[in-house]
Amino acid sequence: MVADHGRPGQADFHGQAGGGPGLSADRDLHPSPAWSVESGPSTIRLIKADKHGDFEFGPEGYAIINEPGKDLIIKAATEAGAFYAFYTLNDLSYQGSDSQLYARPGLLLDRPRFAWRGVMLDEGRHFLGKTEVKRLLHLMSLYKLNVLHWHLTEDQGWRVEIKQYPKLTEVGSRRDASPVMGDRKKSDGKPYVGSTRRKTSRRLSP
Repeated sequence: MVADHGRPGQADFHGQAGGGPGLSADRDLHPSPAWSVESGPSTIRLIKADKHGDFEFGPEGYAIINEPGKDLIIKAATEAGAFYAFYTLNDLSYQGSDSQLYARPGLLLDRPRFAWRGVMLDEGRHFLGKTEVKRLLHLMSLYKLNVLHWHLTEDQGWRVEIKQYPKLTEVGSRRDASPVMGDRKKSDGKPYVGSTRRKTSRRLSP
């Protein structure tokens, strides 16, 4: 990572973000003039702190501080805050003509507006499998979503292994056919089966 310490005419970021990916009305961003100092390599320092100035991080907030001639600093109170800070830094960085990654100088303070930022994955009717669930978790982290509601059981199918009740998946995870899209009265005639092992569901759980 290289600190971009000067591209005259470009704006830097400085302000408080309201949470969520991308720039939006929720973000209070105030551009300031770019520093016209020669670029150079920068070390990223991670510092545990509860706040930066009067800005309190809370459980998921952070600060990214990039000043000319100094190490790039990330401050956070928790691992979650540091994790989101690195994703934000990745979003804001860009590749220069020399193929190195650059980060513009400035100060960014960010914390989520909502503590619960979730996605529901409904696999009661159709089981997608471990690979797709892991892919969804990765996408959630990119967008700073922190809760996965994994729906695995209902009258249409039982998708999680319970050792004491093996019939739940032996019978409940199977059906002889599925309705055809657009005509629920018509059957596709294709047997369907799918469930997750107990070990897999535990590995994907916090």
